[in-house]
Amino acid sequence: MIITIWLGTKMTNREISEVSPNENKPPFNPTYLSAGNESQYTIDLEMNNQGIFHIDTKVTIRNTSSDNWNEVVFYFIPNMFTKENSYLDTPSIVDIVNVKVNGTSTSFTLEKDTLTIPLTTVLQPKNEVNIEVQYSFSLPEYGRRFTKSGDNYYLAQWYPMVATYRNGNWNKEEYLLYGESYHTSFSDFNFNYQIPKAYQIVTTSEEDLHPSENSGSLKSSNVKEFFVSILKEPTVTEGEVDGINVRVFDVGKYEKHKEEILQIAMNALQYFQQHIGKYPYRQLDILLDEIAMEYPGIVTVGKMGSGKNRGDFINIEKLKAVVVHEIAHQWFYSVISNDPFYDGWLDESFAELLTALFFADLENKEYAPTDIILPNGENYLSSLTLPVNLPLNQYPVNGNSPYHYNKPLHYLWSIFEEYGGREKFNEFLKVYYQTYQYKELNTEEFTRFLSHFLDLENNNLFKGWILLEK
Repeated sequence: MIITIWLGTKMTNREISEVSPNENKPPFNPTYLSAGNESQYTIDLEMNNQGIFHIDTKVTIRNTSSDNWNEVVFYFIPNMFTKENSYLDTPSIVDIVNVKVNGTSTSFTLEKDTLTIPLTTVLQPKNEVNIEVQYSFSLPEYGRRFTKSGDNYYLAQWYPMVATYRNGNWNKEEYLLYGESYHTSFSDFNFNYQIPKAYQIVTTSEEDLHPSENSGSLKSSNVKEFFVSILKEPTVTEGEVDGINVRVFDVGKYEKHKEEILQIAMNALQYFQQHIGKYPYRQLDILLDEIAMEYPGIVTVGKMGSGKNRGDFINIEKLKAVVVHEIAHQWFYSVISNDPFYDGWLDESFAELLTALFFADLENKEYAPTDIILPNGENYLSSLTLPVNLPLNQYPVNGNSPYHYNKPLHYLWSIFEEYGGREKFNEFLKVYYQTYQYKELNTEEFTRFLSHFLDLENNNLFKGWILLEK
């Protein structure tokens, strides 16, 4: 486990300054993207019997950029599920009660999911500001990740999330109902909660126990976000692999498949540790409900589609594949970071590729991953005419998936088939993970690293599928 301590500058115990995949090459000096800030959250949550949540979020933000700040910008995604901003039949009700800067109440603006808080005093580089947001909300039905499903509550992106800051601006893009349009840095969380007696709480924190107490305090360090689920009388199946506790929670729909899901999850966890690197937490939770999504230390699976059209997975084999894909995101998203609004392919294609390789090895099959991902071969590929690293809003609505999953997987695997095959790819994974763990990179940095690793003389292998000059 990576332990972080707040000392003004966030460090990990495995800082990498240079990597040389080949002893005969000069060292590779990685370039990490700066988040522009470091944040520590203290969040108090109280849920009443009517499903109304009262939240008090306090966040200490350190300006690590070279600019003076006159304001701080947050994602406030719950506001996107209100009657004013959605077409949901049962929308969310959101009310910001009070905002404070360094203990003094202040004004703010909230436009869709953009919460802007002006600072009365300029925040200079290396200085800190304390911001408090008190608010309440109800969860919508058929929301996207932030939703109520029957008697169960799923709180994704539910608190004011500090945006990253770079190139003289807050890096905050519009919220979209497809892909992931939000991006945060690694932060520390202190979470205090109080929930009704009939419920169990399952969170990002590796400290939460089952059965849980109805009130308590939990911590998480160096995570990109903090997910909370509040479940009505779930059943749990547990196992352990490599000292990691794996828990599968069911809310009444997949009871007969829990053991199967647990086994495939433990197999995948062991496989990814062997081929990539150490899993970053002591616990992994799988929630068999809601749409497939990854969060630090926890994944949700069980539903497909969106809105009222979402339904339960019927095919158990498909469900297992989705579980493995979401677990792969614990490495490619939770540890190696990228901005999914601009570079979502970096985590999705690797999660999909590792899923395909996992099942190929599990079944002792000698096929390329592209055989499963591109069932129609080159005809399908030729229809994908856009680069894989455009901003999310430049793809057709709900049309980003082929460009983030399928197309880059094909090209990545084709490159390694030409340059060393599976053995070289296995070596690459470990070096890549070592180099960029708990760091952020973009497409340009990835191609620079891959070119060095494979001794490529030019960028010809990236032409036609990656836009390198924007």
